[in-house]
Amino acid sequence: MINFHWYETTDRQLDDQLTALASTPGASITTNQYKSSSRPLTNRQNRRKKLWLGGFINQRLATWIELTANPLHSNQLGKPVFYVTEELLQNNSVQLRNSVLKEIIKQHSNSFIFFSQPADCKKTINFYQQQPQLSDNGCDIYMSKSNPGLPLKKTFSSDQYFTVTGADLKRKQLTDLIAEYNQSRLHTNGPYNSSDTQKIFQAWIQQRFSRERGKLIGLTCRSELVGIILVDLTGSKKQSKRPTGQLLFLQIKDSHQGAGLGNLLLHRGEAWLKSNQARQINLRVNKKNNGARKFYQQRGYSEISRYRRFVFIPHKFHK
Repeated sequence: MINFHWYETTDRQLDDQLTALASTPGASITTNQYKSSSRPLTNRQNRRKKLWLGGFINQRLATWIELTANPLHSNQLGKPVFYVTEELLQNNSVQLRNSVLKEIIKQHSNSFIFFSQPADCKKTINFYQQQPQLSDNGCDIYMSKSNPGLPLKKTFSSDQYFTVTGADLKRKQLTDLIAEYNQSRLHTNGPYNSSDTQKIFQAWIQQRFSRERGKLIGLTCRSELVGIILVDLTGSKKQSKRPTGQLLFLQIKDSHQGAGLGNLLLHRGEAWLKSNQARQINLRVNKKNNGARKFYQQRGYSEISRYRRFVFIPHKFHK
C-alpha cells in the first residue's frame, strides 16, 4: 500500500530519505532534458512554480516526483500545464508507476500533463504507450555544437539583416512567416489545436526575444522578409561561467528554400551567440524532421540524446 503526499515546497526533512532512495540498487531516476542542474535532488531554486509528490511505503519514501508549471502555456490555454521534470522511484515496476500516474491524474485532472523519458528507457516508454489516458506526443532529438560562430559569408549585406522589435512582430510578413513555421514544424503530434498552438507560439516569441539574453533576427530580400532565426542564452550570468546558447527556431520562407539562406541565418545566429561568450549551442528537432536533422549534422551539430513525450489531455480524457 502506497500513501501519497503533495508538497508545494521541498521538505528538507526528507533529504536523507531522498539520498537513500537515489542510492537504492535498481532505483529509477529520470531528469528531464530541459533541466540544467547536475544535482536534481538538491536544486531548490527555480522561478517557475513547482509541485512535488512523495509516495511512502511503510512510512519510507518510495517515490519522489517533481512537476514544473508552464505559465505561458497555462495563460494562453486557460488551463494549467505541467511537465514532469524529475522522477525518482525505488524501482521501475509497472505497479509503482501505475500508482504514481493515477495519483497525478487524479489531483490534476483538469491540467495538461507532459511526461518525458529518454528514448532508450524502453520499459517505461512501453508502460506509457499502454496507458489509455496518455497520448503519444512524438520523439525529440537534442543536438549540440561546441564553439559556435563560423566566419560569416558575405552573400547578403548587413543592412539586409535586422533585429526584430515589438513593432515588427505586428507586421503581416513576419506574422505569416511565423505561422508558416508553426504549421510545418511544431506540435505535429501535439495536444493543442492549431488556434491554441498559434497563440502559444506568438506569446512564446514575445517572451523569448524580449529578454536581454535573446535575439530574433530577420533576413530580407528585395524588401521581402524571407527568413527568421531566434537564439538566446541560458545558464549562469556569472563571469566565471560561460552560458549555453539555444537555437529556438530557424525558418526560411517556402518560396526561398534551397538557396542557402538558412545557412546564412544560422551563421548570423551563431555569431551572435559567440559574441556573447556561449560555450556551445543546443537545439531540438522532431525525429520525423529528417531534412532539419541532416541540415544541422552537415553544419557540425551532433545528436546528444532522444526523448519520447507523452501527454495527458484533460478535454480528451476527462469524464
